[in-house]
Amino acid sequence: MSFEIEVVFLLLCGHRGSSPAGVIRRSGVFVFGPAWSRIKESGVITKKISRVMESKLLGIIYDKYIHRFGHGVRNLGEFPIYITSAEVYVGDMPELQEQEGNVIRHRFIDIMQELEASGYVVYDQKTSFFLTDAGYKRAAMSVKDKVLDFCNKNQGLAVPISVISLIISIIALGVGK
Repeated sequence: MSFEIEVVFLLLCGHRGSSPAGVIRRSGVFVFGPAWSRIKESGVITKKISRVMESKLLGIIYDKYIHRFGHGVRNLGEFPIYITSAEVYVGDMPELQEQEGNVIRHRFIDIMQELEASGYVVYDQKTSFFLTDAGYKRAAMSVKDKVLDFCNKNQGLAVPISVISLIISIIALGVGK
């Protein structure tokens, strides 16, 4: 039985960029020295995430929760999302990983930290994230619910919409005569 572990070790001479400890902690791939600077400058490993990615991952987590426990928040504490489970979600969300050659970097932890900052998941400071009530409710929203939520949060849009409605009504009155 053989295990293939691919780890890139390069000499630490001429190291520029972020600290090696940060590279290890965030990516799980050991890349040091001038090679790390070249990777950062070439834009291969971008670590960029978007709001769409957050919503999509939250939706996938919600679907897995519903599949396992059904609807309701009673079992949220019994549904851990392990920090090592990036591979579980890559099948449903391939954009979770960036790959260049033999270097693969998962964005899973970064997105989960953003979801935690938004209050949709909570980290137990050990090995797992857990979906919160707010995360469950947000993921359960339909498109109509999301539009209504947006309108409720941005009530200043009511004035421009009413002015546009007034203009359309006046035009319709003028055309009708």
